[in-house]
Amino acid sequence: MSLLSKCGLIFLTSITIMGLSTNETPLMDPSLSARELGLSKAAFTDHHFNHMLRNPATIAKTKGIAIHANEFLGIDYSSITFVHESINTSFGIHYLGSNIDSMKRSVTGKNSNGNPIIKETEDLIPYEYHAISIATAKKIDLVSFGAGLRQKTLVLDNRTTTSIEGIGGITIDFLSHFTFGFSARNIMIEKETENALQSTQPIFSTGLKFAATKRTSLFLALIENKNEVTTHATFHTSVEHYLNDFIPIRIGLDHNRYTFGTGLLLDPFEIDIGWAQSKSDVLPDQITLSFSYALEEKNHLY
Repeated sequence: MSLLSKCGLIFLTSITIMGLSTNETPLMDPSLSARELGLSKAAFTDHHFNHMLRNPATIAKTKGIAIHANEFLGIDYSSITFVHESINTSFGIHYLGSNIDSMKRSVTGKNSNGNPIIKETEDLIPYEYHAISIATAKKIDLVSFGAGLRQKTLVLDNRTTTSIEGIGGITIDFLSHFTFGFSARNIMIEKETENALQSTQPIFSTGLKFAATKRTSLFLALIENKNEVTTHATFHTSVEHYLNDFIPIRIGLDHNRYTFGTGLLLDPFEIDIGWAQSKSDVLPDQITLSFSYALEEKNHLY
């Protein structure tokens, strides 16, 4: 390993200690792919069609289709990503959705002692969440840039809220081993009531990828997300290492919670699973499963 590679390795790994300084827990994001989750949301500088929502510039020069699934508080979310390239420009579409009809209504009441309680009724509350995103990206020499739009719709009981946001990003390759990336997302074009899935504050991400070897990559990111932490930006660090040509291991620190991931790569097909620790007693750990297929020229599915 060269002197430059050693310096980069020491720099990225030493930063992880800085992320342990606070007690906030990142919110669950059902749109994350398993690889992104296992790499603590720090891998948005890496060119892969699964990173479209974090940084649309990363879909440049990529082709693929992927599906993702996770469960949170009894609600199943699933999503699909499709990216294709035409005339040296990449185009992507992403859909995330959930629809359940078994959620019971909760009402306030009083027990026999007159103390307030919350109890479930037999009435069912409809719940739906749909988010559709489109993006385009182009790479010119060592610079990639991309932009897109995302519409979110939340249906809860008799209320429907819709929001439209813009996303944009850039990546720059330099010194052969490094990639710098910046993205801005959740830029509100049409704003409605804020909730955990339709947050209204913009999210700014700055990241760095360091390819230490052909099998090992390190990631560092600084994310300003006032929907989660209003006082400061948060550090995210992770490492991905391939044990062989087929099995990657991913470990990260998502601000203050640990993440882990692994998978099976049978190029062009890939299966990934990601896990993120919960720091709250009332919220479960997050687990996401992804299936990806790289649409190379020799493996068209259409």
